[in-house]
Amino acid sequence: MRRDFIIEFDYFRNRDKTFSLLNKIENSHSRNVLTGFSVFINNIPSSLEFYVYLSYECNPNNEIEEMKTHLFSEGLYRPDISLGTLFNRISERGFNSYSVDSSIISVILKDGFFYERENDAPSYQFFSEKYKTRLEGQGYKALDKLGKGTSIFLSHSSLQKGRVEELIPYLNSKNELVWIDKYRLKPTEDSVTVKREIATGLNQASKVLFYVTDDFLKSDWCNYELELAIRIKKEKTAYSLYFMIDSNVNEQFLNRYGRLLTSICQKNIKVLRDNENLEDFITDILN
Repeated sequence: MRRDFIIEFDYFRNRDKTFSLLNKIENSHSRNVLTGFSVFINNIPSSLEFYVYLSYECNPNNEIEEMKTHLFSEGLYRPDISLGTLFNRISERGFNSYSVDSSIISVILKDGFFYERENDAPSYQFFSEKYKTRLEGQGYKALDKLGKGTSIFLSHSSLQKGRVEELIPYLNSKNELVWIDKYRLKPTEDSVTVKREIATGLNQASKVLFYVTDDFLKSDWCNYELELAIRIKKEKTAYSLYFMIDSNVNEQFLNRYGRLLTSICQKNIKVLRDNENLEDFITDILN
């Protein structure tokens, strides 16, 4: 099962360094491993976006970890968008797209970006409302930067965050837009803001995936997310709940939430044995 990564870079900052890193990855990662590698650039003055898409079919020599080391510190990882999102923007006349290889990187640097320096770009007010309306009528729907999308919400204890994060690229490869607190909430957010953002994410999602562990059951936030998702499910027909339950807490979870599970399709519930692969369950539910 493939794994997709989308990273947003600043349109102007460190452009040469970014492409030097992309060149290094392109030269060192086999195309049997790195099967998709593209750059998306939006030159509309009110947007000026720059994204890199990478897709890995396997990871024999820790190529993914190497890519993260190079790129995640330079750009912003975006699990809340997918390749489908970027292609939709092309249809809305928002992006130029380039498949990355060594021979074209210099071309992208030279011709892919319309503006070299921030002062070169017209201000946001360059477009009058009348002109923007006219452009949108002609098919330009990408006059503002991409927002954050949500199709699946990942509910888990922060102590299992590392394991849950490993699922994101698999979900993105299936065009799922992932809500996970690490990339939606700032560590300094107050509890009122956190509750509001969680509620927004759960309402926007059409799927919620719960990774239930002992730490999950002890977490007030995890229980808040579960109880809110249960209420939303009663109001929405197209709303699916999925459970990956650690076998050590299955009985405890059933005692607390057993009445809920009677209304959940059994294929949406997986009791995990020790060190069982989470990706296998993800593959099943996405298929």
